Amino acid sequence: MTNNELTEAFLRHLTDVKGASPWTIKSYSYDILHFLNFIGSKELLAVSEDEVKNYSAYMKQSRGLTNSSINRKMISLRSMFQFFRHSRFITDNPFDGYVYLKSIRFPLVVLTRDQVARVLNYLDRKAESSRTHSRKALTAALRDRLIFKMMIFGGLRRSEIVNLRIFDLVRSEIRSWMFKVHGNDTERMVPLHPSLYANIAEYLKIRSSSSDYLFLRVQSDKPISIYTIHYLFKEINLRVPLKTRITPRVLRATFAANLAHNGENLKTIQDLLGHVLIETTQRYLPVPMASRQQAISRLSARI
Repeated sequence: MTNNELTEAFLRHLTDVKGASPWTIKSYSYDILHFLNFIGSKELLAVSEDEVKNYSAYMKQSRGLTNSSINRKMISLRSMFQFFRHSRFITDNPFDGYVYLKSIRFPLVVLTRDQVARVLNYLDRKAESSRTHSRKALTAALRDRLIFKMMIFGGLRRSEIVNLRIFDLVRSEIRSWMFKVHGNDTERMVPLHPSLYANIAEYLKIRSSSSDYLFLRVQSDKPISIYTIHYLFKEINLRVPLKTRITPRVLRATFAANLAHNGENLKTIQDLLGHVLIETTQRYLPVPMASRQQAISRLSARI
């Protein structure tokens, strides 16, 4: 099989078996094309561990990519070669021995209640003013408000928002609504905040499309991409100037911090965020030094 045929087989696997979204396919395609340009005429099935290391060094030294960007590309390629091994095209995955680069972690920022309220007020005003404009303008305004609220009240990632489908909205055994959220090879149930019920109903009523995807582009029945969310946050930061720059990661951190403030245990927060490792959740919830001091002070002197 040629490199193009191998690539197409893997992308079909992602679409047909994994149910990957068009945006996910586009992202994988870009990463694979970048690697194919690097190896030139060499066959994919003949790639060695040394070439994997050389590719990582090339991206770092010649292209100047960040460690997180390099890791993302290497994860995509490792998945493709894992598919090759499962399909018995190769016996060993040359990416298995690759050690991912350490990413720089910046301090997490959490929004205050006032900051969240200011953004929600802006999105509410935008939705109301759009009622006097075109149907498309109102649809976009209702969609954008719903996206933001699902991220701040549900902790969803950008990719999870993009991949949401209408049939992922299900009724639980206690008669509340929940979303089945699909992450990276994981799946979790996230209860829908009661304040979103009316927002979803109104959006679905005006959306008028037969597409399975929940969030669609205004000009077509195609699902939104992460660029849609990027432009939404760009608009919010421009229209609602705060000292804090609002990003999807900031919303997830705020969601986690609010859960912790309300007394939820770490395991519940881990499940709602969709983290595989509890250590990942702990990074979202740093313990202030004052809290540590208070915990020690509350101990009895006679334990």
